[in-house]
Amino acid sequence: MIPLNQKVKVIFADSLNDEWGIPVKTPNSVTYKVRLDFNADARIIEGADGKNIIYSATLYFKGAVPLSYKDFIEYNSGINGMVTENPRVIFPIVDLAGKVIFTKVIV
Repeated sequence: MIPLNQKVKVIFADSLNDEWGIPVKTPNSVTYKVRLDFNADARIIEGADGKNIIYSATLYFKGAVPLSYKDFIEYNSGINGMVTENPRVIFPIVDLAGKVIFTKVIV
């Protein structure tokens, strides 16, 4: 349905933050095939806290993916090389039967 031509690496965060409250990377990582669409129009979305966010890219993972907002997503931006960011928005895309067919992630 959606071509998954790019690959991203998800680095899972530790359950505890460092002393500054920043998520800590663990050695656990998984590489996924995704659809990666860049925000070329500099569109703005509203975050959960009500602040406006200019996001970098939208990723579509096949099926349900065990992601949290503390995890790190590493992808090739095409211009600046490898970029590592935390997800800003994570939500499932379901079919008519309620089955999760894609997980949409905005970074």
